[in-house]
Amino acid sequence: MIQKINYSKKKRYWLVDYLANKGDHDFYFTLDNSRIYITDDKSINNLFKNVTYASYSTKENNECTGVLVVWKSVGGGITRNYIKIASDDYKIGDMLLKELLWNFNGELFAKIRKTSKFVPLFRKFGFRFVGGRGIQILLNKTNRVVKEKKAHG
Repeated sequence: MIQKINYSKKKRYWLVDYLANKGDHDFYFTLDNSRIYITDDKSINNLFKNVTYASYSTKENNECTGVLVVWKSVGGGITRNYIKIASDDYKIGDMLLKELLWNFNGELFAKIRKTSKFVPLFRKFGFRFVGGRGIQILLNKTNRVVKEKKAHG
């Protein structure tokens, strides 16, 4: 089941634990040109200062199986919304990204390793290659959510 993250101090311990133990080298954010990995309360609090969307997936026993966040990065006079996904399972990543694209308007970026299991997922949903450096690539998509018109009667 996919749920939005209601970020509160009471619930953050599970999120720090999941991201510190299940995240990989692609799940980080940047602050003052430094990569910050989620390892403690301070790092998760810094991440959530700029999060614009966050969701997670659970099993029937409420065990977390995946996390997706969109965080706003400002640098060099440019503001970008970056997607980060943490999950061991491609299908969970697929569900999380699909849910995001149904609910998020605007331009999205993903900076991930070329060898990430999620590269085909981003391409499946129409992200295009815009650059690469070393072992990472930058993908981009402008997403527009189409709202259904309500019938007048």
